[in-house]
Amino acid sequence: MSGVLILGDDIFSKSGIGRYLRYQFAAMKASKPSQASLFSLYPPLSGNQFEERVDVAYVGNGSSLMSKLLYAWNVLQFVRKNRVSLIISGHLQLSFIAYIAKLLFGIRYATNVYGIEVWGDLKFRDQLGLLNSDQIIGDCQFVLNYIQKNFKYRKKILLLYDPVDTARFKPAPASEAVS
Repeated sequence: MSGVLILGDDIFSKSGIGRYLRYQFAAMKASKPSQASLFSLYPPLSGNQFEERVDVAYVGNGSSLMSKLLYAWNVLQFVRKNRVSLIISGHLQLSFIAYIAKLLFGIRYATNVYGIEVWGDLKFRDQLGLLNSDQIIGDCQFVLNYIQKNFKYRKKILLLYDPVDTARFKPAPASEAVS
C-alpha cells in the first residue's frame, strides 16, 4: 500500500498552519500508522515548540537557500525511494516541490491554502504549484471560492475546517455577567 507525504514549513511551532498540519498528520497516522510521513523545513526552536511530540521524517535548517534546496532534494529522494502515492503540500509555497515530484514520478498532490497567501500577486512557481494541484484543501469556503473565481481552478476542492481538540476545549456555561 502506498503512503502519504506531508510537506510542512514549520511543523514544530505553535502557529495555526503548523497545528493544522500536525492534526492532518495525526489523523492519517491514526488510520494507517505506517503510511504517513511528515517533513519540516524549519527545526524546532526552544520556547516556540508545540506541547506534543511529533514524528518528523526530515527536518530542515530554516529559510536559507541551501536549506530550501536540501529540503526539495530530500523530498524528491524520499518519494523516489518510498511508495508515496500522494503528497500534501502544507503551504502554497511548498506546492512547487510537489509539482516537480508529479512531473518526475507521476505522483498526485494536494495543496493546503489558508487565505492571505493567495490574495496577493503570486510568484510564478506558486501559481504553477497551485494550478497543477490535483486537489486544493481550504480551511474556509471563502478562500476556495476565491481560488475558483480568480484562478479558474476547476479540479477537486475540499473544505477541511480548522481542527479543535474537543477533549481540551469545550463550551462552558454562560457567565451571569454576560447574560
